[in-house]
Amino acid sequence: MGAVGTQSPVVGAASQLKTTQAKRPFTKDFKSLFAMLMINLFSLRPDLQGKARYSFTSQEAIIRLQKLQFSRNASVPGSTSNTITTTTYSMSELFATQMWEWYAEARFVEQLTAGGYFTSAKSTWQLTRKGIRVLSRFVLSNGVNEEAVTELLQHERYMLPLVILERDDKTDKIFTDRTTTELIFRRFAGARPNTKDVSNKVSAASTDSNILAGIPVTVTPRSPPANSLYQFNGHACLDWILDNCMVTSEQEALAIANLFLRHGLISAEQEKEDFELGTLSGFSARTSAIYRITDRGLDSTIWELSPRQSMDTSRGTHSREAQSNSDKLLFILGDPALRLVFREFLDLRQCEENLTFYYEVKEVMETWASIKSAPEAQMETVIASVHSLYNAFLVDNAVSEVNLGSRLRKDLQASVCDLFQTPDEKATLLRATLDLFLAAQDSIFGLMASDCVPLFLQQQGNDRLYMDRSVQRGITLQAH
Repeated sequence: MGAVGTQSPVVGAASQLKTTQAKRPFTKDFKSLFAMLMINLFSLRPDLQGKARYSFTSQEAIIRLQKLQFSRNASVPGSTSNTITTTTYSMSELFATQMWEWYAEARFVEQLTAGGYFTSAKSTWQLTRKGIRVLSRFVLSNGVNEEAVTELLQHERYMLPLVILERDDKTDKIFTDRTTTELIFRRFAGARPNTKDVSNKVSAASTDSNILAGIPVTVTPRSPPANSLYQFNGHACLDWILDNCMVTSEQEALAIANLFLRHGLISAEQEKEDFELGTLSGFSARTSAIYRITDRGLDSTIWELSPRQSMDTSRGTHSREAQSNSDKLLFILGDPALRLVFREFLDLRQCEENLTFYYEVKEVMETWASIKSAPEAQMETVIASVHSLYNAFLVDNAVSEVNLGSRLRKDLQASVCDLFQTPDEKATLLRATLDLFLAAQDSIFGLMASDCVPLFLQQQGNDRLYMDRSVQRGITLQAH
């Protein structure tokens, strides 16, 4: 059987995207457009082999960005029919070129060929592991099934973790409180001092370093070991943040480095006559700028030499136990620092799809609330999102399949099927389907609360972090 019908294409312009004060698209849209670009490029290049298979030129990327298309092929539950929704984003050549430069600055891509003008036809590029992470998350959340893309995502080179930064939904700014900064710094320092012999002149991007290794440091031994000096240069620091954190600009990377300074985690070790600071003051991203990890910074690491390792981590356990797991999860999801660590925990346990599904449903419901009295054309956007959610998370054997009870799964299947096959009652059926997705969201929330939260809080350091954040936010934990 052919498709039930091809929905009318959804057409948008780059100017309609929500933008930051710097006139860049919000991070979620910025990453989604990048993933769509890569899917477009790779689906058109099936003949390439070897190292060049996943490479492309600036010219190709900029041309594709000017009219970017993304098609969702949504299967209809209980039948062999499907429907296709195609979204097209258009932008001027000037803006497409600007977007491509931003993607390079964000380290989503890296140049393969030396020389040649940045946007020339001879300038050849490939994805970095950071760009692969962006593509992977988009593919998993949207049920994309492109052979070339699937093959690329299976490459072990790209499986190394990244620091996924939590952002304010309204401003897109990275959360910058002390605790979140210390968590980022802990990953910056690594599991142990990274004393590999790395030249100060070598960019961190060229070493393809493991995030767990941390920033390369030179050590001046002292006795006891906790008094040793650990030094690095400003250029390597900026490179590490750009390569290993989900920042989207050098300005954001510089802001994080400045937070390290402001919170006393690092300090300038060498004064420079020419102290060029770029757009921000305080931190110099130069090879000649030498910094050291301070005593406060050492206390924030998980290195064995850190005095923090001997501290009592059981403080406050009795009062915390009085909370229900659901209350704990609500608190974790409402706190940027805890949410960052919880997301990493789920990723390591290979069940991050639960949290992703929870937030994807939340976003669809917010979109529906803003347009439910709008014309039918806008309703199609929500319906397309519903189809995408169903195919990415709920169909049998989906890569990101979440665990729902059989009754709720069958009800969702029937409701999505009715939404396809009864166009005259689309608005009523959409409301009913969204109610079922809310029920599914509640079910996944309960699953995370009962199965994941206890294990998360049993991990070393997480229990203490939970208690510290409770105290900082002025919450008194009492027995029910």
